[in-house]
Amino acid sequence: TVDVWPLATSPTGVRAVLEGHVVLTGHEGSVWRIEFTRDGRFLVSASADGSARAWTVATFADLARDAGADLAHGAGADPAGTALPDASDAAREAARRGRLLHAHDSEGALFVTTSPDSRWAATAGMDKTARISPLDETDGSTRVLRGHAERLLRVAFSPDSRTLATGSWDRTIRLWDVDSGAQRAAGPAGSRHEGRVRALVFIDGERLASGSDDDSVRITNLHTGELRVLGKHGAYVRELEVSPDGKLLASMGWDQSVRLWDTDTGALVGLERKESVLMSAVFTPDGRELVVVGYPKVVDIKPVTSAASLPLNDVHAWLARQTQAVIDERGELSSARLGPPPAALAAAH
Repeated sequence: TVDVWPLATSPTGVRAVLEGHVVLTGHEGSVWRIEFTRDGRFLVSASADGSARAWTVATFADLARDAGADLAHGAGADPAGTALPDASDAAREAARRGRLLHAHDSEGALFVTTSPDSRWAATAGMDKTARISPLDETDGSTRVLRGHAERLLRVAFSPDSRTLATGSWDRTIRLWDVDSGAQRAAGPAGSRHEGRVRALVFIDGERLASGSDDDSVRITNLHTGELRVLGKHGAYVRELEVSPDGKLLASMGWDQSVRLWDTDTGALVGLERKESVLMSAVFTPDGRELVVVGYPKVVDIKPVTSAASLPLNDVHAWLARQTQAVIDERGELSSARLGPPPAALAAAH
């Protein structure tokens, strides 16, 4: 399932948590990854049941108010001021279940991401395929990308949303045309890792960062083929995240460390070790802080500038507290995401 806490933005730009939260259903297995579209319209998910689903963010506040009203006034109550007063129970349930985007042939969808233009959602499947679906139902049909010899672990869109990169157990990176679904290249010379490719992120239109079971963090120039190995973790690399300005790359490894790299020079500019398994990381929109989520007891927000101290945004502090509360209650958290304003905090498990 996916838990969502809607947020509201005041005229001064301060975000606050609305009362109540909603549990999104629809999947028949654990939810492994969630992602908001950049325009804040949709939340998408990938699940062990092999499917990808999309929910309309605009309904979250209404559903959360309804849930809060049910708790305060009894199930089925609709006190003045609650949302969706004219919606049927079936419509509310449909909003909670979301819309099926596509399903892989077998086993699970391991990862999901959305395109920068907010038109597409792509998943990495255990059936050796990637799948790309339009988020607007009138925008076409699902593209099925075949070519890898083993299950896929990661997918990433280019900044212009025209190219999808895929990483696989077969140790290769492949590039695909989003509109047609055709393979563009099997990856530049030297881009093949010596282990499974678990992490991918575009730094800009030319450079692709990758992390692997060979413990390395690499940046490949897709135009020239130039390969730069930034360094290695003490165990496999499970996550990469690039700052909004593209100047910093954060890598998380199974060695329980978070490392910050300068994408221009390749230098290691920050290192912190944890005592828990690190699950995900995301830069705040201003790029000044990195939110790190782990299991069982890691929710941290780290300044990523050289300033001696930075004021912590109240919403980010609340994000840390709330995410930790979910971990404490559920015992595990696979993914947590804070959507664009006003959006919501979403936590998958």
